[in-house]
Amino acid sequence: MLKQRWIDFYHASKERPDDIMLEIGAGGELLVANVRVGFTAFLFLIPLASFLFAEDAYETFAGLTGVSVGLLLSFYWLALSKRENRPEWLTFATSSSDISCVSLVLFLLAYYNPSAGTNSVIAWCCYLLCILSTAMRNDVRVTLFAGGMACLQFALIVFYVLVIRSNDLFSIEYGTAQLSNSVQRIILLFIFTLSTALIVFRMQNLVRISGSDGLTGLPNRMYLNRRVPQLIQQAKLDNHHLSFALIDLDHFKQINDDLGHQAGDAALCHVVNVLQSVLHNDEMLMRIGGEEFLYVSPFSTQETFNRLEIMRQKVAESNYSPGNGQASRQITLSAGTASYPEDGCDMSSLLRCADLRLNKAKGNGRNQVLAHD
Repeated sequence: MLKQRWIDFYHASKERPDDIMLEIGAGGELLVANVRVGFTAFLFLIPLASFLFAEDAYETFAGLTGVSVGLLLSFYWLALSKRENRPEWLTFATSSSDISCVSLVLFLLAYYNPSAGTNSVIAWCCYLLCILSTAMRNDVRVTLFAGGMACLQFALIVFYVLVIRSNDLFSIEYGTAQLSNSVQRIILLFIFTLSTALIVFRMQNLVRISGSDGLTGLPNRMYLNRRVPQLIQQAKLDNHHLSFALIDLDHFKQINDDLGHQAGDAALCHVVNVLQSVLHNDEMLMRIGGEEFLYVSPFSTQETFNRLEIMRQKVAESNYSPGNGQASRQITLSAGTASYPEDGCDMSSLLRCADLRLNKAKGNGRNQVLAHD
């Protein structure tokens, strides 16, 4: 069990999250962008305190430079985060810029006082804040990327101090720059990154569980309520087609009554497997009720009808075998479609139209797809 979780974590560190994860991450990115502006502005107090109490002009300069660059970037990232179509690279870019601003301050400190570059606790701890903020992006890849950058950039600063500036490693304020202390800090960065990534992975699993049907693994009604309005909005912006179909399995209650609910669950999974074998990558299937599904496609009404006809025939031809010597059962489906913008411009009107056509398909004898009134 533990081995499998590590395998799942490994895959999550390489694979792009699904749409609902990215949507949550986009909201987190906007939150981080707003917080970043306020937090960076607040950081101006640190070089100010250095100037007032330590009376160190260069440390004040290093701090002001890093914070000023960070603040300018913060406003730029905030503007990008507010866009309707955010670029996918945005989370990686903002995380790397946060880490690089911390490294800039440490390098400027190291240039003037080498031990300050490796031993400054306040500046170094900003790495941890940057890594922690990646948790709100809901993407394991971003957390590992930011943590890897922090480890690499701090290691380069340590190399600069211990190799290039090796004759000036002691200061009264920061002590002696030592390889052992610097390695320990890199190890802490690695551990903190891994811990944050595991927290993100856990959050992803919880979101996936809450948005997935436990029996079939398909997205459920919660996912529908979150995702479908966004798909409609995107279709409006791009002026593209978007079609829906409500699918209901004909007389499915009879299977439950005759064979029992366990066999009924197996029959339901059988139908889902058949439907998924036909689906294209740009199509979506959700389970929204007992034996009721929602199909979403980026096609026109006619193309959607053709796709559903293929699915209907596949299901009808793939008889369900309950085993234990019992005869195979034919399962059929009925479906009603609705398309944006012809049949409606919001989720409620589109699903209402699809439901009316589904009921007509049932009334006309079932085992058919109805795309028009």
